[in-house]
Amino acid sequence: TELKDFGEDNNSVTSTYVEYSGGAVAGEIIGGSTVRNANAVSTVTGDTHVVVSAKVEQSATQSWVEYVVGGGKAMTNAGDTGATANVDGTAYVTITGDADTSVGLVAGGGFTRLQEGGANATARVANTVVNVDGGTLAGVTGGGIAENYGSSTADAGVNVSTVTISGGEINEVKYGAHNESAGTGIAVVGGGIALSTNGGNTNAAVSSATTSISGGTVNGDVIASGLAHGSNASVASEVENLQTDSVLNIIGGNIEGDVYAGGASVDGGSVGAVNVDAVI
Repeated sequence: TELKDFGEDNNSVTSTYVEYSGGAVAGEIIGGSTVRNANAVSTVTGDTHVVVSAKVEQSATQSWVEYVVGGGKAMTNAGDTGATANVDGTAYVTITGDADTSVGLVAGGGFTRLQEGGANATARVANTVVNVDGGTLAGVTGGGIAENYGSSTADAGVNVSTVTISGGEINEVKYGAHNESAGTGIAVVGGGIALSTNGGNTNAAVSSATTSISGGTVNGDVIASGLAHGSNASVASEVENLQTDSVLNIIGGNIEGDVYAGGASVDGGSVGAVNVDAVI
């Protein structure tokens, strides 16, 4: 479902299925609904399923990073538009075969992009399951990706995320306004990613994140929890005084970087306390 351009509506669908195995896709792949510049709510009440086994190209009219997302997308740059695209069930993402997602990272959760002048943007997902057994990726995150270039609130929180990597090549994460690596040196994020460039409240918390690596090549660092980039960007627990939980299992594969049992803070982002169970 797509709602856009100042409309007002509320709707829901039961489940979605997106499989891309050939041809030409130039742009984002979104498992859930898309709400853009609309004071609207579109909810997937069941599960979403995304399978990518071919190359995703850069859109001819877009220089932004373009993602593969298991959840929905909520975007707004217009005042008084509160866009919401949630998934109440589980978002499943599989990257396999000859997949190439070098135009942007793979996110198990939802995606919010709030630009200056927009009201709130929300793309929450209950649970995510990301499986990578092939392909070339510009990073992977088990949770959602929340981008905030304004002063209101962007929310891409997830309850429980699971990332399993058994093959493929995973390079540094690409997120943000331009199609280039973010410069963090991080390739695998167990939780979510929150980016705030203008001080707006930005949330990509994952309550419980599990990351398992048994194969493939990771060209960068691995973090068990989330990545918070910028002031008022947060991947900390949404419940005051509680920790987030992370499980990290590394039993194989080639990791060309460091492994961190917690989260990552860039330019003042908030990670919060993390309870970690690691087997390496």
